[in-house]
Amino acid sequence: AAAAVPPGTPLADGSVMPAPPPGATATLADGTVVPANAVMAGQQLADGSVVPQAPPQQVACVGGEEDSVADEIVNIVEGCDNPDLKTVLEPDCIGQALAQADLECEGEIGAAEWDGAVEGALEKKLAQRAAERDREGKGPNPWDAKGGKGFDDDEMDPALAALMAARDAWKDDTPWPTRVNASGEVVSINPLDIEFVAKFLDNASKAFRLIDLDDNGGMTAEELQESIAEEPEVVKFLWTCGNMDMQLMLDEKRFPASFAKLDRDKDGEISKHEWMLAIDLALEIRLKRFADQRARSQAAGEAEDAAFREEFKKLARKVFFLIDTDGSNSLTEEEIVRSLRYEEEVKTFLATCGNPLLGHLLDPKEIKKSLHEIDKNSDGEISLEEWDAIVEKALDEKLKKLRAERAKREAAERAEEEALTQKFLAMARKIFEMIDKDYSGTITKEEMVDAVENDNEIVDFLQNSGNLIFKQLLHPKRLEKALADLDTDSDGEISTQEWEEAVEAALRVQLGRLSADQKRRAALSRAEDERFIAEFMAAARQVFELIDVDNSNSLATQELVDATTENQEVIRFMVNCGNKFLQDMLVPRRLRAALTEIDADGSGEIDKPEWEIAIQAALEKKLAELEAERAAQREADRLADEAFTKEFLAAAMEVFRLLDTDESMSLDHDEFVGGVAHNPMVKNFLKDCGNEFLQELLIPSRLDKAMKALDTDGSGVIEIEEWEEAIEKALQVRLAQIAEERARKRAEARKARDKLAAEVLVLARQVFAMLDVDDGGTLSRDEIIRGVEEDEEVVKFLINCGNEFLAALLKPKKLEKALIEIDTDGSGEVDLEEWEAAVLAGLEKRLQAMAEDRERRERAAAAADGQFTAEFLKLAEEIFDMIDEDKSDTLTHDELTNAVKHNRKVQDFLKGCGNKNLQYLLVPSRLQNALKVMDTNDDGEIDRSEWQGGLQGGV
Repeated sequence: AAAAVPPGTPLADGSVMPAPPPGATATLADGTVVPANAVMAGQQLADGSVVPQAPPQQVACVGGEEDSVADEIVNIVEGCDNPDLKTVLEPDCIGQALAQADLECEGEIGAAEWDGAVEGALEKKLAQRAAERDREGKGPNPWDAKGGKGFDDDEMDPALAALMAARDAWKDDTPWPTRVNASGEVVSINPLDIEFVAKFLDNASKAFRLIDLDDNGGMTAEELQESIAEEPEVVKFLWTCGNMDMQLMLDEKRFPASFAKLDRDKDGEISKHEWMLAIDLALEIRLKRFADQRARSQAAGEAEDAAFREEFKKLARKVFFLIDTDGSNSLTEEEIVRSLRYEEEVKTFLATCGNPLLGHLLDPKEIKKSLHEIDKNSDGEISLEEWDAIVEKALDEKLKKLRAERAKREAAERAEEEALTQKFLAMARKIFEMIDKDYSGTITKEEMVDAVENDNEIVDFLQNSGNLIFKQLLHPKRLEKALADLDTDSDGEISTQEWEEAVEAALRVQLGRLSADQKRRAALSRAEDERFIAEFMAAARQVFELIDVDNSNSLATQELVDATTENQEVIRFMVNCGNKFLQDMLVPRRLRAALTEIDADGSGEIDKPEWEIAIQAALEKKLAELEAERAAQREADRLADEAFTKEFLAAAMEVFRLLDTDESMSLDHDEFVGGVAHNPMVKNFLKDCGNEFLQELLIPSRLDKAMKALDTDGSGVIEIEEWEEAIEKALQVRLAQIAEERARKRAEARKARDKLAAEVLVLARQVFAMLDVDDGGTLSRDEIIRGVEEDEEVVKFLINCGNEFLAALLKPKKLEKALIEIDTDGSGEVDLEEWEAAVLAGLEKRLQAMAEDRERRERAAAAADGQFTAEFLKLAEEIFDMIDEDKSDTLTHDELTNAVKHNRKVQDFLKGCGNKNLQYLLVPSRLQNALKVMDTNDDGEIDRSEWQGGLQGGV
């Protein structure tokens, strides 16, 4: 090619190859600046173009005598030290190398041709060395003022800058930007990943320069080991890059095998090309993880929206029928008012649905106006169509809020995913090293067999990793197949790359479980917040009405004084509401200042909008406290779920083993029948596992149908892969049940705690007032001494408050020291803030003791609860079968009507079942609406799963 001919070379026509214009240079894709005459055909330039092969008419033939045939090059080049000439030894490159040197195109290379190739290679190498020195700060470098120590967006390698520019220029309707990797392949890059790619490649280049101590364009084993010992940045890059062979070089015993894998041409050095091949592999793994994360996030978001939409509409329809007591398919004002007195579910939905018109139905003074707005045909009632229309608007608002909340929590969820990824990969690397006892960098069958027989830590990882192939390594009859599945190149050993591919598959399962957990947590948090909001806002409305004795829709100073001194319900709400100004209203000398803060229009009274603004601020603070509490408990929850998951999966595998009597790693009809009939562990596991199809294996009449549902490939048996798929679904159901129960118990504990806190703070303020005889707003030493000597109620409070310094006020010898501890501002007296701070510190100790006691009682009750649940659900199944007269596995309207009229056992069960909607089946006028609520698939009948779903709240 013309570009390959060095200047001064004699040409066949007698002329000499001219030199390029003085100073002419070209910038390669990796940022290297080289003389124009050193550019070779096929190389990529910084602007993204590729130097073309010269067309036939541009081929320059060099004159001179032919000296050797192509085959002789191998013998000569083996001893040379030039990486460019060594490419002729690579089978994939030899043809190109020979073509470039054989300028007469005769299949042979003459002496002049050889000299020209050597000279061109030398010039190129010198230019590369100069460019490398520039990057390390040994010479001028116009693109990196930091001397190669990193880059900012406006200060980087031209090739990397080109990537960033491509990202900025990219539009949704255009193809993704591309780069050429070390293998010469053009790969597309998601614009979202470009900044990461640019910085990753820059860090890789920087690490190479730090390692290549002699600056010869390659790294020896000695250079790499020295850099690992002395350069923290090299160690950090190798550990975090994502290429397992590079990571294993940090282990001294594994270094030789890992170095040999990267040194592809076995010349004793890792060239920049070899380094970049390893970097490309690491980059590919990292980008695949990013793509998986985005796909998971999108799928989870879409699933969350769909589930929320379905649940919201179902709840809205249920609320409609709860209000519509006469079954007319329309709601009157009287029905709405009556439902607000008796139906908590209605009040909660209206308070949290997100639509102001529906929310105002809770307010007796606003209900007529809201009804008029919703009642589009002005017939005085809300029809089902009008209800659905306003619910759809509410749903749109709720979905907007849901997506905004999801966007806010994405950063925290990504951090969780990254932490799990790093922890899992570190464990996977550790397990590989534990199995690879000969430090060869590969795992043999013998090493694997020894590991699974003798090392519990390895067994635990393989069992719980999430990759079925890993799990099958634990079964002697499946080990050969599992090893073959891992050994993708069929060389009889598992390489680091093959291990990593299996680990990545396992990691996807782990991250899928985390995503399900995050989705579960978000749904539970949202439900908990909505319940809290409904209760808090209902209490706030009630307190406003209790204070507003003249029904003027505003609160006067005297009304506030009377209520905050005499009404215990008002006091309890205010003391624990979370708004400082509302709390200050409980202190007479602060009431006016607090009133001024809340009274935005300066009218001297607090009207309803001003009250609602103060309540909203209080609510936000309480919700923040709620989230902080959940965050503090998250790690303990994660560990508990992790322990349950291990136990559940181990039990599932044991049950499979017990069922698989012929050890075929598949389960047939007879094995299920035998296992269910004769093995209590099998029966108990299936009953409680959480997967409806696995549970139906216990029912002879439904066994074939259940097997068909589980047998996804239609083979007639349940293979281990199909079993594992069903178990994974069951696991998610059980974890969801555990999370719901955990949230329920904590909500109950929180209510008890808040109730106690309110009572203690109210009593604390009363005691403060008893001690403050001069009504000065502070407690002097003499006032405290008088109070503890004369007032039994003060003494009783101090004894039981839980604060050692408050209790010490009862002891004359300790009183002075206690006062110093309580009087935090050193004023010599105790003001209300200092008093309450001491009381709250004592309260915290009492609450902690209560929590520990409650945990002990809950553990003791768990077994009893489990037994009760099993008995209750067994009875529920019997009741279903009693009602199902035609044994169709569905309950019709007529069957239910007949059963609730004539079957005493059915009547007694429904009365005590705990589910209000099921109890409505006993009320003829409400039976039809109760059926509508239970019939979630709208087929006019209640199947077994709908029956069980209705019972969950009852349990």
